[in-house]
Amino acid sequence: FYSSHSFGYFSSSQIEVSQPPCTGWNSPLHDLIIDPTNAGARVILALEDGDVLVFTTSSGKSKTCDLTLKFPHVSGLPFKLQGFRGQVLGIPVPSEETQAEAKGAARDLFVFNLMAMDAGYGVGPSKAVALQASF
Repeated sequence: FYSSHSFGYFSSSQIEVSQPPCTGWNSPLHDLIIDPTNAGARVILALEDGDVLVFTTSSGKSKTCDLTLKFPHVSGLPFKLQGFRGQVLGIPVPSEETQAEAKGAARDLFVFNLMAMDAGYGVGPSKAVALQASF
């Protein structure tokens, strides 16, 4: 489950929330996906201000809620996210207030490389944004 400023896991078989919800960001949550490459241990959040955060929700057998990554800030619009083979596809989506202004504007598709971000940022160019395509 998720709301504007928290997310968590609900067990329908036990009818309970197994751990306290994760919180800690200021902007409202726009979209959420679970990283399929880590067996649900990472959750990727797209916030209304354009930030994208990655939380780790388990470490071994213990449950955690650790902020592990922050994507490069490449858009002021919130992203609609989709995970695909270690990549995260993101399309900036205008809000209802700015949809009329953005009708004729070019749209971008961003492909973020999670493995490059896991390796960390160094002194060389970042490979975190694997592709940016305008259409």
